[in-house]
Amino acid sequence: MLTGYPKVSVIVLNYNGIKYATKCFTSLEKQTYPNYEVIMVDNASTDDSASYVRQHFPWVKIISNSVNMGYAKANNEAAKQVEGGYILFLNMDTWVKSNLLDVLVSEVINDAMIGACACTQLSYDGKRRLNTGMTIDIMAYPIVPEAGEQILYSDGASLFVNKRFFLQLGGFDSEYFMYAEDVDLCWRMLLAGYDVVSVSSAIIGHKSAGTFVLSGETYRINKLRRYLAERNSLRSILKNYSAHNLICILPLRFTITTFQVMFFFLIRHPDFINAEANAIVWNLRKLKETFALRSIVQRNRRVSDRIIVRRMSKAVGVVRSFAAIQQDSLGVDWKEK
Repeated sequence: MLTGYPKVSVIVLNYNGIKYATKCFTSLEKQTYPNYEVIMVDNASTDDSASYVRQHFPWVKIISNSVNMGYAKANNEAAKQVEGGYILFLNMDTWVKSNLLDVLVSEVINDAMIGACACTQLSYDGKRRLNTGMTIDIMAYPIVPEAGEQILYSDGASLFVNKRFFLQLGGFDSEYFMYAEDVDLCWRMLLAGYDVVSVSSAIIGHKSAGTFVLSGETYRINKLRRYLAERNSLRSILKNYSAHNLICILPLRFTITTFQVMFFFLIRHPDFINAEANAIVWNLRKLKETFALRSIVQRNRRVSDRIIVRRMSKAVGVVRSFAAIQQDSLGVDWKEK
């Protein structure tokens, strides 16, 4: 039983997710935890999401952005404004069990070194378990861990963090827009000596990419997602590995990228070739900034790469990314800056 109830701020990020709003906020309204607030961050939606939530869920605080800031920057700005000592980052295309906050706070209240928690994510219909935290391979490609394996990060669709640690580490990398910002944050938390744990009894449902994919109900890999994922994971590698391991990993990463480009060339997907090439070009342009951030990460380091690598999968995550290549587009208003 909890003897204290630290305030939790639930930040729900929305972009044109009006069809998910009722289920999301109804489930949050039923929380048994007595001390929490809910904030919806609307990323310049065009489907009247903010008006709908304001009318039907007036207890929800709303932050309306004039432009689509993406996942990382929008959540960073919101985190500076909330009252809670803990933050649960949620996507709009989620629902939560009524005891979710009780379970999460019970997990962290007696361990001051937990920086982040991963929930058990079920499919939106509740019939399939998706993950209870994720890991990556050594090249930073995401993988669902096998039973009994440690996790490295929590999916950002349901990421519970200690706000003090989150702000101390600079929050998400705002340059990521979306994808892999959760990997990068949790990796930096682990390096700084904070733990990232899975909480199996903290249950949420998630419609993966529900607020982004407009072409039917199937989640597909697309050129924008691939570009963002490739460029962001490469930046994470550049920031977070020690110098010795960075020298070892980079040639392997570029070899993999070369094979990907050849694969896409053979199957005549020039847009994906451009995505791979542009991801590298972006990182070259941002190299000075990335290495300035790297110096901060390495200065805050309390844990060796050897410990972090134990949490990484021995499988090769990039192989799985070839399974369902489609050239549909995300319903996201976004341009490279």
